[in-house]
Amino acid sequence: MRIVGSAAYLTDRARRRGSIGLFSILSGIVIIALGFVAAQAPGTATLMSGFPAFMGFGAIVVGVLYAARARKDAEGAAAEGPLLTQLRARLSDDYLYLRRVSLPGQNSEADAVLLGPHGALVLGLHGAPGTYTVRGDDWFGPSDSPLRHSPTWRLARPLRTLQRLVRQEGLTDLPVNGAVVLSAGELAGAEQPSVAVVPVSKIASYVEYLRAADPLALRAPVQQLAEMLTPLASGGRHRRKGPRAADGAPVEPVERDSAST
Repeated sequence: MRIVGSAAYLTDRARRRGSIGLFSILSGIVIIALGFVAAQAPGTATLMSGFPAFMGFGAIVVGVLYAARARKDAEGAAAEGPLLTQLRARLSDDYLYLRRVSLPGQNSEADAVLLGPHGALVLGLHGAPGTYTVRGDDWFGPSDSPLRHSPTWRLARPLRTLQRLVRQEGLTDLPVNGAVVLSAGELAGAEQPSVAVVPVSKIASYVEYLRAADPLALRAPVQQLAEMLTPLASGGRHRRKGPRAADGAPVEPVERDSAST
């Protein structure tokens, strides 16, 4: 299996977002403290004393959001390891794995996209341990407690974005599916989820299950889609069609792994 994208992209982004989050939180605390001190001065207007507090709390909120995104990136980086171990062991060089694809149109990002004789498979990674039950797009963890965020619902946006892109490019015969991969958890049961939910130990078998009856017919459209998505891996940006620069568009390096079929 070939891999496109930097293995360190998510960890680097998690580090950057964590630093920004910490700086924003500390800055917010300092602004609130300075505003409180200034408010004690005689003759300070109420509006002027409240403005630093407003700015400080805003900075803290931004910092918390960045910290949450940093944690999500770190969890995604950890969840990818078991997935790649399974795919590398079973899939040949007919398959192309693209890390963290920034899809055009709605600022949508897929955890990964796997291209090959099955068509296109948009992957969502769920790395939290535990046993899960899925009913529609509602997820329940241990003791049947509901999850705050639904991994299948989160995958719906990048999946629909890629399906729309495929239609716009005239690749109507190319199947585009989605799957949430449980990298560290187990699946107790799934009732009509909007996309497949697959334990990591079964993901290679699921990809082979999706393999088209005539994979040669998909070779050309898969190659065309690969050329469009490769520059978008690991934070790449969509480029409008038109004349290219003399040095060409930047393309992430491709890793090649020995694999058995």
